[in-house]
Amino acid sequence: MGRRHNGKTTNRKRRVLPNAKSSAFFLVLAILPLAIIALVDYPFVNASDEDEPYSIFIIAGQSNAAGVSARREELVGSGIFANSHPGDTAAQFWWAGSNGEGGGDAQLEAIFPYYSGTSEMGWAYSGPGTADAPASQRLLGNINGFQSTNILGSEFGIARTLYDMGRRKTIILKVTYGFQSMKTSVSPLIPFDWNVDSVTTNPDRPKSYLQLKNEFNRLTNYLKSQNKKYTVDGIFWMQGETDMLDQNYANDYANGLQNLVDNARIDLELHERGHFVIGMSDMEYCIDRAFPPEGHYCAYPWAGGITPLVLPLHVLLSGDYNFTMKGHMSTRQAIVQQAQQQVADNDEGSNQKVDLVSTSDLPRGYDMTHLTAIGQVELGKRFVTMYDLPYRQAGSNDYDNDGVLNKDEDTGRGAACPLLKNNVIINAANNGNLGDDDSDCDGVPNYLDSINGPGGGVY
Repeated sequence: MGRRHNGKTTNRKRRVLPNAKSSAFFLVLAILPLAIIALVDYPFVNASDEDEPYSIFIIAGQSNAAGVSARREELVGSGIFANSHPGDTAAQFWWAGSNGEGGGDAQLEAIFPYYSGTSEMGWAYSGPGTADAPASQRLLGNINGFQSTNILGSEFGIARTLYDMGRRKTIILKVTYGFQSMKTSVSPLIPFDWNVDSVTTNPDRPKSYLQLKNEFNRLTNYLKSQNKKYTVDGIFWMQGETDMLDQNYANDYANGLQNLVDNARIDLELHERGHFVIGMSDMEYCIDRAFPPEGHYCAYPWAGGITPLVLPLHVLLSGDYNFTMKGHMSTRQAIVQQAQQQVADNDEGSNQKVDLVSTSDLPRGYDMTHLTAIGQVELGKRFVTMYDLPYRQAGSNDYDNDGVLNKDEDTGRGAACPLLKNNVIINAANNGNLGDDDSDCDGVPNYLDSINGPGGGVY
């Protein structure tokens, strides 16, 4: 079972807010040389059973979800902060993200309307790198092993923490794209925004939320084709910095995030007791230190807006930089953070809670915005340990010991608790997902419930 972080609580919502001592502690552990650290003993677990369901965890968002400033060679510590760990190859990995092209052309096109870029921004994929590659090639045998840009994200902390908890048969699905907003965008800088209602006329260049659904469906359809069962035990979200750069974007963030959470719970088949965990967007480190604006990202916080793009030159020339632009950025940051807290608090009446974890103390790289490898691993750990994960027993094909195999408990829901999407009942029986079956409507999926009626179950 996952442990809760010790930290300050806002109202009833659990949040990770480490103090200075705890932050320093995990950083020291991360950088101590391997030669002076004792070997870590990993808990003994049985080998995975062929009929044991897969446990899927989903990472989504923009550049800090991707891990664009983190490299594996930065990890020189021990435990989950080591350069290698058994969890790296125990978890399987499926991803879609930036193809690494078109960024410079997009910036020039946004500034100069008549500029015609030569590199089109687009998506890249795990395996051979193309969307139409066979699913068997898309599902990798180790995390982050073949991303086109060799970036390192929170999947390392997630996979390693799960392994140390004794979990096996895990798959991490990661769909991220840098500098994408929550608000629907028409700017060439933001071609794949995360708004759930955004549409595109080019099926080969889907918006981010549609891409996430497409990738999830391809992954789970592949598992079903192999007669495998699965549960979606957590969705981890890291996005919001881009929406801090425009007042209208910031003002719309709460509605956009709430719509995304509501849709993702159904579209991504979140477990009855799975959580949606938000990493709080935080640009304070950049706001406090970036002068003059520098780096490939830190210049943006001082812009007056994205649509249309308002450059900071007139502000710098006027000498009003500290009082005007920093004030705007801090205000927008507060709006986005308040929106994230609001969505996290708006989960009453649901077992699928929304949690919020702090990121303000995590180390940033040279651009003062993106997390280092140590920060990414710690973020993944915080995602996983934020809540009590749905029960797993490695090596078992009958988690609740009721004499019925897990794979045979994909029997749907009772009439009193139908699964609804847009007010339409969805048939949960034999759909491959064990996390949405609840025949006795007691809030516990059948594969964890050995009692026919309320009050039973392995959580």
